[in-house]
Amino acid sequence: MKRLITLACVVALAGCAEAEAPEVEEAVVEEVAVPAPVGPGTYEVTYADGTIGTMVSAEDGTFTTSIDGEVAGSGTYTDTDGQVCFDSDGDEEGAQCWTNSPAADDGSFTSVSDEGETVSVVPVVAETDG
Repeated sequence: MKRLITLACVVALAGCAEAEAPEVEEAVVEEVAVPAPVGPGTYEVTYADGTIGTMVSAEDGTFTTSIDGEVAGSGTYTDTDGQVCFDSDGDEEGAQCWTNSPAADDGSFTSVSDEGETVSVVPVVAETDG
């Protein structure tokens, strides 16, 4: 009887050794495109009609836009639900919100307003006296 039990245990163990381990699925890592951030800095903005302007955004949440060196607008900006919303001083219509595309390798991106206007944006890197 002991031999039979020992043989059954050996067969059972051999069966376990031969059984394939369950296949483990590899985790799939999905890359998510992150919209370009708009934070403090200077940006060159190209409008749909070809006009090129400059926007300077400050750490305190204010911005100023200029075209050909002339101030074209100013106000405040916020990041709201993944959009950047600009509320221009003196504009009673309220904030205009924009959705940014993911940034390219050079930091440039496009931004589309809720009304469908598209602009191209390039961060301006300040040159340093080296």
